[in-house]
Amino acid sequence: GELRAKGSKIKALFLGDDTVETWAGFKNGEPCGKFCGHVRTLFQTNFPDADGNLASAITDDRSENLVWRIYQEGVASLNPYVVVIYIGQADLTAGKDPVDVAAGIQACLKALNFFLPATEFLLVGLLPRADDVHAAIPHPSPPPPFVMSRGDSRRKKKGKMEIPEVPLAGSQPLVSSISFAESSYFSKIRMVNDWLQVLANNADTVHYLDCGLQFLVPGPTSEIEVSARLMPDFLHLNDKGHQKFLSCVHDTVEHLVMKAKSKLNQAPIGKK
Repeated sequence: GELRAKGSKIKALFLGDDTVETWAGFKNGEPCGKFCGHVRTLFQTNFPDADGNLASAITDDRSENLVWRIYQEGVASLNPYVVVIYIGQADLTAGKDPVDVAAGIQACLKALNFFLPATEFLLVGLLPRADDVHAAIPHPSPPPPFVMSRGDSRRKKKGKMEIPEVPLAGSQPLVSSISFAESSYFSKIRMVNDWLQVLANNADTVHYLDCGLQFLVPGPTSEIEVSARLMPDFLHLNDKGHQKFLSCVHDTVEHLVMKAKSKLNQAPIGKK
């Protein structure tokens, strides 16, 4: 979804990639209707349009795409109290080094700060992912079904033959699952998020929030795993995952909105 027309004062602006675009009710720049309408409803429940909240994003946007949009889509005219930034997963998917991903997010922050020097910024740490555990070697094809001949049938009746057990179709996973500890994304996301925390520590108007622990669970083969209950493919959130993520972000956004309003009220006349 594109940013709304100039002159609209809003409370909180959410910028990012496909997760945020889903909150806006769009997919690849087009209304997604029933595909993500329920997620849009979840966002509205936590951040109603009527209160001045806006989500604007495009699926698979990388940080450099967001920088371009910041300059081209008139973000300065919105003058939000808070800007929430959640981007970087597509950068990792594209093979970027974590340091370069963090540098790209920093470029987004610098562009926003240029247009919105009085705004509070919330950098949301990348959620854990492990979608590469599916990218393993396929299982061998199951043996063909056992076909009993007439002679086999007679031998079976006399108790001289055991019928081999054949796996039922669909009973085996399509791919081998590597250990979650072997996922290349765990360490990369940790590095990106560490850099985002440094950015927040070095600026009064920049803040950092990490919701990642809520999406990890103990696993049978690894100390921690991405929760399949919240991310069935270990990357994309389902309804429960979106609700948990939005709930995590909600209180911090509300706090920063109050902080921004308080600073604005205290500012000398002419600087508001």
